Amino acid sequence: MNENINFYNANAEFLAVQYKSISASIVHGSWKHLLLKLDKATKTALDVGAGSGRDASWLANQNFQVTALEPAKKLLSQAKKNFPHNNIQWLNDSLPSLKTINNECCFDVVLVSAVWMHLSPINQCKSLERLMPLIKFRGLLVITIRVGNFEDGRTAYPFNADELVEQAKNNKLTIKINNISNDKMQRSNVTWQTLVFERD
Repeated sequence: MNENINFYNANAEFLAVQYKSISASIVHGSWKHLLLKLDKATKTALDVGAGSGRDASWLANQNFQVTALEPAKKLLSQAKKNFPHNNIQWLNDSLPSLKTINNECCFDVVLVSAVWMHLSPINQCKSLERLMPLIKFRGLLVITIRVGNFEDGRTAYPFNADELVEQAKNNKLTIKINNISNDKMQRSNVTWQTLVFERD
């Protein structure tokens, strides 16, 4: 994981521009309609691996109180600078530990976008167990996973979607969406798998 954090720190400015070039509404188009069901006066979201801050800002603009976690400090700095928003709390943290989040916190939406493939299989299991108590009843867990090798030094681990769905089921999470889509940046060797779970 450290080599990946080093990559995101070393390329923070470039990545912030790259991520901002595609709107969150497009990136998360397969599940954004589910947010309409969360018609509450106060809505909360946890953005794990917030990166450039694009997704946290998108959620904040939809009246979510967002806690945004990012382990790469330079990328986190870019996010704070590019998306100053009163509805976002920025924290330096990462899976599977989430040391800054206690179990008394509960969220309507937990978004883990473009992070899962950087976690080893054992940490994928630990991460789901860590996230489970943070999701409100009828809340959503959204995991987006890049499928395809990195050619820039980042490490990606294999994942098994069927195993993830089964583990989620054992943790009282029901699969709502399991979608594979093309890369929004038109990279021919990259696809994305999006899994959306609802807490029973």
